[in-house]
Amino acid sequence: MNNRLSTYYREIEYARLRKGYACVSNFLLEEIDTIPVSLETKLYDDFLIGGDDIIDLLEKFVKTFNLKYGDFHFNNHFYDEYELFGATAAARTVFSLSIYIFLLILLPLSKYQLDQALEKIFQNRTREQERKDLTLREMIIWYLEGEYINPEKIKYRIKIVN
Repeated sequence: MNNRLSTYYREIEYARLRKGYACVSNFLLEEIDTIPVSLETKLYDDFLIGGDDIIDLLEKFVKTFNLKYGDFHFNNHFYDEYELFGATAAARTVFSLSIYIFLLILLPLSKYQLDQALEKIFQNRTREQERKDLTLREMIIWYLEGEYINPEKIKYRIKIVN
């Protein structure tokens, strides 16, 4: 079985693409009071929207624009509320903070060196735990297609209109 994604190309008029960008950007401005700076702007990494807040935002996005979830699976993109703020997350934070303070006191390292050391210590997250987040590009594709489609599956070509 071939796991590679097949990409298909769709022609789209520039005006429709621009409208998709404007609608999604305005929706985010209205809902979270900020505008994405690029197509790669991410909801969690850049705007720190996660847990129940991201669920509410996406439900409103889907309802506002009458969209379908399609291939979208929340747990592939975001951590749930418990993963962000539950007992395990709290214990991990306390543990990492104690290591950070210990290294700061005992070792004459710069902040950069400490951050690098901590990154290596906690680098053991499994692939299953990693999340992709959701970019402005993905939201625009979702808006244009009427349902969520993996952005690796679709590319747009600007249609020349006479």
